[in-house]
Amino acid sequence: MKGSLSFLVSMFIGCSPNFNPNGSVKTTDIHDPNGEEEDSIRTLESLAGLNNLSSNMDSDYCDGMQPNVAGASSYFYGVYIKDGGDWYGEEQWILHPTDAWDATDGETCYVTWSIVASETTPIGCPSCNLGLNVNGSVNRQLTDCPEGLWDNESDSQWSTSYNILMSGGNSIVYFQSDGDIVGEGYANGSAFNFLSDVSCTWF
Repeated sequence: MKGSLSFLVSMFIGCSPNFNPNGSVKTTDIHDPNGEEEDSIRTLESLAGLNNLSSNMDSDYCDGMQPNVAGASSYFYGVYIKDGGDWYGEEQWILHPTDAWDATDGETCYVTWSIVASETTPIGCPSCNLGLNVNGSVNRQLTDCPEGLWDNESDSQWSTSYNILMSGGNSIVYFQSDGDIVGEGYANGSAFNFLSDVSCTWF
């Protein structure tokens, strides 16, 4: 797998104008032989041998809560793959619109960040396998949510630190700063993914 991943990463780096040229991962949409489009998260999961978490999302969760207020059922989704001593991947903010939010014509939209991360010692989590210092930069080619949601400096480029617990084929990702759970998903020896709990976002 590592050889394939190295080729994929090197290909992506050459295409990404918005992040560290020594470490960016840019994924592109692909099409299967039946013409069905796979998103970039699924592409990375397939490469890493991870199960997809999309079916765990409830796209209608926030419908009817504030009928006259534009909003969305909001999730954060991440996939991380280890290649040598570094980690690469993507995180997405996924917004499933309520009936009152018409900025996306009723379609789910995505804010996608390309990720590079370096391993560090877990802090405040003795059972965690590793810590990660994470840097994210918005991937404009794979972002279709309205610009006002992500184009300020703090949202388009950011950094944070995670603690990662991987056990029994599952993962739990925590913020190092306060121990709150970022999300949960699947894991193997060189990759993990996560999906956050749902929240309601109002505009």
